[in-house]
Amino acid sequence: MVVSIAGVLWLSTRPGLSTRARMMRSRNAPSGYENSAVPDESGTNKPQPTNTTNNTPRAKNHQPETPDATALERPQKPRTETLHVVRTGETLSGISEKYYGSANRWQNILQANRSSVTDPRKLQPGTKLVIPD
Repeated sequence: MVVSIAGVLWLSTRPGLSTRARMMRSRNAPSGYENSAVPDESGTNKPQPTNTTNNTPRAKNHQPETPDATALERPQKPRTETLHVVRTGETLSGISEKYYGSANRWQNILQANRSSVTDPRKLQPGTKLVIPD
């Protein structure tokens, strides 16, 4: 009982240890700083900069790591687009069923062809549609 009263008194006399003070320190800390604080000569707590990879203090001339040269040379998968010419009576859901096996992906076709499709319920015969992968 006495120990808990002593602990409460000790904490109440230390405003830097209160929950509010800790929250303010973490909110005011610039990016790149940890939430932990270290007291300086004046007795105030200031956050210390740390390296996010190994938690060691940053060097003044810290150079960011460059990506591996092989990662830059990685070939991109060529994106293939299929063209479909709309016939009389066709709908986006029917075209979706034909290319994707599901009528539910008609919105993908609509998004890829916003410039050529004005009304998704009325497709004009002869319109060329891009069918995205």
